[in-house]
Parts: sequence; structure tokens; C-alpha cells
Amino acid sequence: MDQLTYARYALFDYALPERQGEPQYQELRRAGAALRGLMRVMLFKRFESSVEAFRQTVNRLRDLQLAFQGALDRGLVPAGDEATDVLFKSDLDDELSLYEALERASSRYPVSDFDVDKLQDVLDTDIALLDEMARLVESIGPAEDNKLQQLVAMVTRGRTLSDRRALPGDLAHAKVLIFTQYADTAHYLYDNLKHLGHIRAVESDTRDRGRVIVRFAPKANHYELSPGEEELRILIATDVLSEGLNLQDANHVINYDLHWNPVRLIQRVGRVDRIGTEHTAVYAYNFLPETGLERELGIEHTLEHRIVEIHRTIGEDAAILHKSEQINKEDMYAIYRGDASVLEDEPAADVFNLLEAEEIIRQLQRTDPDRFQEIATLPDGVRSARRAIGHPGLFVFCQAGNYQRLYLVDRQGHRTADPQQAIRAIRCEEDEPTLDLPRNVNERIAAVKRDFDAEVRAREAEVRNPAGSALGRDYVLAELRLVFQTEQDADEKARLALLSEIFAAAPLTARAHRELNTLRRGKVTGQALVAQLLRIVRDYNLEEAHRAAADRDDKAVLIPRIVCSQVLL
Repeated sequence: MDQLTYARYALFDYALPERQGEPQYQELRRAGAALRGLMRVMLFKRFESSVEAFRQTVNRLRDLQLAFQGALDRGLVPAGDEATDVLFKSDLDDELSLYEALERASSRYPVSDFDVDKLQDVLDTDIALLDEMARLVESIGPAEDNKLQQLVAMVTRGRTLSDRRALPGDLAHAKVLIFTQYADTAHYLYDNLKHLGHIRAVESDTRDRGRVIVRFAPKANHYELSPGEEELRILIATDVLSEGLNLQDANHVINYDLHWNPVRLIQRVGRVDRIGTEHTAVYAYNFLPETGLERELGIEHTLEHRIVEIHRTIGEDAAILHKSEQINKEDMYAIYRGDASVLEDEPAADVFNLLEAEEIIRQLQRTDPDRFQEIATLPDGVRSARRAIGHPGLFVFCQAGNYQRLYLVDRQGHRTADPQQAIRAIRCEEDEPTLDLPRNVNERIAAVKRDFDAEVRAREAEVRNPAGSALGRDYVLAELRLVFQTEQDADEKARLALLSEIFAAAPLTARAHRELNTLRRGKVTGQALVAQLLRIVRDYNLEEAHRAAADRDDKAVLIPRIVCSQVLL
């Protein structure tokens, strides 16, 4: 894997030196480093998911490299969003149509600005390596796929492949929900398990998704199967089913591959671990990466680190209810007695989520490319207003580099940054009329941007100078985030953001570390903590040290901007 050059994604390296300083080539430079790393991780992650996902990806990459080479032979450089879209969307078997489309989309980067011979040589190297990788995995069929056979043993015999121990909960006959990150893996698992019957696979392109869901969990969704309609025992799904659905007819969840985000793993299990389940236990099984792949990907380490971060921010045993809320113990224990009458009717699940919104965009890109291009090239700052589906408020989409936030603001000015909630709030029909903007909308949008500016500054400082594992520093940064989230005054939020930047980035002496550890052991929080931190900044001249470190940083500064906004009236 280390021999691949990923030249297709590093075109800046092959631009002529006299052109590299121009703005459009600087864009290629910024994108190149990130894309090469992304492609490398993607290959490892696909391999960790399934041999089939890896095989499909290697073949696609090889075909794309060949198409790119063909374009170079015709004097075209398919770079930039429009040309890349054509390259990825076109039928690679129809070469004439592909190169005609590329010719129309490849005017931004003249081929004369590149060392084409050198680029062709490294593309040849990558194509040869991808061919070899495809050859090596071609012979690995289902019978040789140990991971697949382990899954087959679990869902058919209720045991591990070695038959050393029976798995709990009669897995061989129970309803089972199997999650994978990739559609290629979902299709592969279905193809090799469909002989068992009573099984379906669901991903973002599945049109009858709702029907599949109720066939798998008819009790949870109050659905009566029609004559001849079979109930499903095994459901294979991508993360399109990880949120907002009632699937608690099942009580076994298998994570065939791990997601980087622990919250996503919690959401997967949350489809079956829900109030109203008739099961006394819920079982979750994780397929862990092979040791060599784990060294490359670090999935387990990443998950452990993020879980620790969640615990530091939220706390492992923090009170869930506010002091003013009372628990009705009779109702609580009635749940365990099986008395469902104490439960409020749960609203129908809203299956529309971020993944489905992305699929709408992809479909628009395929069916109406002119309309898609019109939307993609809209200038920053587009504003609109419409009738609210639920509560009135304000939606704002902010971006700084690759960092994005979707905000929902209620009438009191409280902000949430839940992408799923934001997407659902702005969903509308294509022909819905636009309303007039209210007078104070600019001030409300500006207030959101001030918060985003402070968040970006703190994030940049953390990326530039990670705080390390010092417990005292980690503690004060986590507590500062909590104070920042509850503060409403814009000036005070800016001061808190600067304070976070300083303690995340500035070099600390051993004495300063000891003072932070004293604050941690004393569990100092809130404004009392802020006051102590301001004193430490003053005593150890940390603001000047932070400023000097920032001056030495030669990385490009992210520029926060408002992409679009919508008032919900």
C-alpha cells in the first residue's frame, strides 16, 4: 500500500514550477495532501470491512486511473469539481461519451501546465499496483473469507467458528440486525446469506426501505403482515438505519465493521435497545479489525479516545434529570412488570435523515445536472424564509475550510448543532413558496457567526497544538467547553474562546501544570474556574506565549463564512 503514489489525487506535484504559485494550483495543493491520506485510509477501511468491498474499490480505482490516463492522452486534465464529477459518474465502458464530456469540463487546467510524461509514469505505476492488488484478492472467495464464515456460523449455529462456545440468546433462531459501513459489504453479505431465507439488505438506494423495516419489526411498528408476506429474521443494513427507527422486535446487533464514531455504534444498538422491547436482554457483537489493519487504521484506539472525551465532557455518572423533575416510581417499575399502559404513545419514526438528504442530492446530480450545478455554484450568504414545520426559528449553515456546522436557533436565541435535527427542520417540497425575510434576520445570523468564529478559533488552536494527555489541562479545557455552551453574551464567549485557545496551545511550565491539577482535584468549575484560569494566564504570561506560538505557525488560517440561512416562520 505504501508503494502507491496516489498521483491522480496529487496533481499539484506534477504542475510546472512556474505555474504552482497561481491560485487554482494552490487549490490543488491544499486538496492533494488531504485526498491522498483519505484514499489510503479508505482502502484500508474497505479491506477491514470485507474482501468484496476492497475488491470493488480497487477495480473502480484502476478503471478511473485508466480513464484519467486516456484523458491525458487526449490533452485533457480532469481536475476540479466539474471534471471530477464527470469522471466518477460516466459509464467507463462508453469511452467516446466520457471523453466528450471531459473535454467540455476540463478547461480550467491546461495540459501544457503539467509535466505529463512524469505524471503518466507514476500513473502507470499505480495502475500496475492496483492490477496486482486486484489479482491477489480475486481468488479469495466466500469459502476462504474467514470473517464471513464467522458470521455464517453465528447466525446459523449460534456459535463461533471454532465451536468452542455457544453465543447467548439463541442467536441461531433470533432476529438479528447486522450493520456495516459500506453498501458493497451489505450486498456481499446478503448474497452469501440469502439461502437462509427471511433476509433482506437495506442501504441508501433501497426504494422499499419502509416495507422492509415493518417486515423485520412488525410488532414495534404496529404492522400486520398481509397474507403471503414473510416476516424477516435477518436484516443487513448500512448506517442509513442507525437512527430514528423502531426495530426492537430483534435483540441481537452485529457490527460487522466498526464505525469511527462511538455515537454511531450507540445509535446502532439503540435500534433494538428501546423502551417497549419484550426482550429481557440485548446482545451486541463487534467484529474487531485484524491486528495489522488496526495498526494502520487505529479504529479501536480512536473509539477509546473519543469515548474518554465524551466522559470528560458529559461525565460518566452525571444526573440525567434536572433537580426540578420528579420520578414516578410506580410508572417506572410498571415498565418492568410489562404494563405498557404507563407509556406515552411514541410518535411515528421520521426516517428522513442526513443520509437520505445526501441521496436526494446524488439523485439530483444524476437526473438534473444543470439544476445541481446551479445549486452548487450559488454564492455564499444565500438567505430564505419559509413556514416552519415545527417550532419557528432560524437555520444557519457555517463553514471554515472543511469544518462545517448546521445551527438551529429558537426564538430565545438558544442554539443547537444537531445535523439531523437541522435537516429535518428545513425539509420542504420543491414548489413551496418563499416568504419575505423579517427585518432583524441579519442581526440574528451575525450572532450565530460570532459563535462559529469563536469555535473555529478554539478548534484551530487544538489542531495546531494538541494538549496532550496532561490531566489538569484536559480537565480545564473540558470545563471551559461547558461554560462556553451555557454562556449567552457574545463578548464573554469570545473571551472564553481565547482562554481555551491559550490553554490548548500555549507551552506550560511544570508549575502551571501543577496549578491546573490542583483545580482538577478540587473540582473547581464555572466562573470560579474561569477566574483562576485568568490569574494563571496573567501569572505565567501565557497570552504572550500563545501569541508567539501563533506567529510561528505558517499554516493557512481558516476563514469562517455563512454558506446559507433560512428563517422558519
